[in-house]
Amino acid sequence: MPSLASARSELTRVEPGATASAISPLPIVALRLAPSALSAAKRFGFETVADLLPVARGPLARRLGLPAITRLDQALGAVAEPITPREDAEYRSSSVASLSRSARPRRSNRSWAIC
Repeated sequence: MPSLASARSELTRVEPGATASAISPLPIVALRLAPSALSAAKRFGFETVADLLPVARGPLARRLGLPAITRLDQALGAVAEPITPREDAEYRSSSVASLSRSARPRRSNRSWAIC
């Protein structure tokens, strides 16, 4: 997986209101659907996000399942998708080491009082 620094050239800024047109050409797998929803999408001839957008939500939910509607809404920005940070062992070990160095008490001639 490329790092964020190397992926910056691949990032695209999308203007407000242009999300649907920006994600339309993406393949349906970009929505991270369950394998059963992906195979159902293939059976119904859906290949890109653009194929899903004009379909009414009820029939789409019956064909692909309700989680597929949620994923589509998240991709469109209509439903929040919580972000859970992952722990990177290399970053964590280096940041803990630098934190332990910077957390050492410093000598000072001043005395501070917290009121």
